[in-house]
Amino acid sequence: MDKLFGAAAVGGPGWSLLGCDNAGPLPACTFSDRQTKQRLVLFYDADKLTRPRAVLDLEFISDAPATTSSS
Repeated sequence: MDKLFGAAAVGGPGWSLLGCDNAGPLPACTFSDRQTKQRLVLFYDADKLTRPRAVLDLEFISDAPATTSSS
């Protein structure tokens, strides 16, 4: 996280559930942290929700501007 976005990944209480979309071929729930301008989308298998490995894929999105360093 630090190399990609210039900030350490701390998780924590700033994250909240925006909502879930069960209509598509791959159901997903989206979480966001407004302070860090980051979102996490978890794609899951609805039939496995009560079992391990229900999450099939994820997408991390950062709307924060990337920092660059000069060498």
